[in-house]
Amino acid sequence: MPAFRYPTLVLQDAAGFFTAVPLEAVFTIPDQAPARHLELSLDGRVVASQTYGGPGTYTLRSTPQKPPGPVATVTLNLDRTFSVPGDHRELGVVVSAIGFRQ
Repeated sequence: MPAFRYPTLVLQDAAGFFTAVPLEAVFTIPDQAPARHLELSLDGRVVASQTYGGPGTYTLRSTPQKPPGPVATVTLNLDRTFSVPGDHRELGVVVSAIGFRQ
């Protein structure tokens, strides 16, 4: 299981329209990033998992999912992070979109 949680989002469906559709994350693994294995979790349950061969832009997509209630917690987990000189943050991948998509 990946050791780092990056990022965690809360999706709210105040109108009650969540239906069973795939959950997906669109992200880029930068050249300097060591991350290769990513997992997409919905309310603490892994719904998609993939190992990638190297840097690039990818989409990790689950089978259709329906959150149990009006709020869904979505987390993108990865196996390794990195830091760059002068910046002590743990960096991973560049996320451009996470959400439920048809």
